[in-house]
Parts: sequence; structure tokens; C-alpha cells
Amino acid sequence: MTIDDQTLRILIKEVVKQLKKEEAIETMSLPKPKMVAILGTKWQEAYNSFFDQLPQSLSYELTIVLTKELKAHPVFVNTLAERKDVNCVFREDINIENYKEFITVFPVVSREMMVKTALCIHDTFETKWIQHCMEKGQKIIMLKYGMEQLTGKEPKAYQNKIKHYYETLLDYEIEIKEEVFANSNPQEQKQVISYTNNGKKIITEKEVDQYVKKKKIELYKGDIITDLAKEKAKSLGITMIRM
Repeated sequence: MTIDDQTLRILIKEVVKQLKKEEAIETMSLPKPKMVAILGTKWQEAYNSFFDQLPQSLSYELTIVLTKELKAHPVFVNTLAERKDVNCVFREDINIENYKEFITVFPVVSREMMVKTALCIHDTFETKWIQHCMEKGQKIIMLKYGMEQLTGKEPKAYQNKIKHYYETLLDYEIEIKEEVFANSNPQEQKQVISYTNNGKKIITEKEVDQYVKKKKIELYKGDIITDLAKEKAKSLGITMIRM
């Protein structure tokens, strides 16, 4: 049987249309990636920023872990009362073993939590959760605006030690970001350079690839580059220049 060109074009269009329809159905049926936000026991101003960033439509299945006292705070009441797509679980009721294949976000990071994480001390709810994530290879994100800052009056040796702990977190592949809902599709997020609260650059092993074409990394005073990033840069023939 011979098919003329016009009939063939119509058939091809119908096949393409059907394939696109099936692809759309398959995409819609895919489960959303899971995200767990761990909140502290007391109200912190940084939580305002976290909830302000929540998009109207979440691309994650979001669970917020908090205390009963914290949930009673007006911000949480006003924010969560109308959100049917956000689950809340109290700390005392949670079983971490039930959480698999998820991303953990810490909107607030105390200095104690940062230091204990860097030193692998797991004696609090937060650090035990981090230990679990590390053991399971789960992604951890700490939000930059919620990290406890130095006053600048501390002795230089103290500041350097805290900076070292900060770098250790990055070497543990803990991500430090300005926000976590920047892209509605987590699969399409692009690598970008992160910055500290003081505007200093943070370069981890993952960010080094962005400098392959330039063949150089320009570092200014106060910029942070982890040891693993230095090793990778050297292996790729990338020169580090202190400005």
C-alpha cells in the first residue's frame, strides 16, 4: 500500500502528539522529591525569610519538623494554616528511620550546631539527624541567612578556627545556600557560586568545574576554598590567584 506525502505527514503528527501526551502523563505521575525542614526549639527571625520564600506551588513534598511551642507562634499559624501541601511533625513524634531519599534543610544553624557537626559530635536532635543523613548519603542544605555570625571582636585565632569549621562543613558536601526554593524544578537547578554573609566567595569541589574554561580562580581576601576544591583545581590545571 502506498501512502502519499500528505497522509504520511498527518500520521507523523498524530504519533508525535500521542508521544507528547504519554510523556506528559508520565511526568505528572512522577512522585515529588521529599524535603524535610528541621526547625529549632525557639523562634528565630530567620524563619520569616524561610517562610517568605515558600512558593505557592511546591515542587517538593515538604515536611516541617518542629516543637509544639514553635508551631503556636503566629507566623507558623498564619503560614501553615492555609498550606495543605506542607506537613508538620513534632520532634517527639518523629522516627527518622521512616525518612528515606529526602533532602534536609536547616533554616537556622547555631554556632554550636556547626562546630559539633564539623567535629562529628552527635549529641543533639539536629546533629543526630545530620549523622543519619551522612550515613545514608542524604543531601543536607544549611541556609546562609540563618547561620550565627561572628561579631568581628573575637580574637583572630578564634575567627580562623570558626572559619575552618565552616570549610569542614563544605568538605562534608553540606550545601550552604541563600535560598532553597529558587527553582521550581529541583532537577534543573544550575550550579552557582555561593557567598558568606560578609559577601565572601565560597568554592567547594562542586563549583570548581565552573572555572575549567577560564583556567583560573580569582580569590580575594576572606574568600573560602576547601581543600578538596584545591585538589580538584590542581588536577584540572586550574590556577588559583590571590588578588
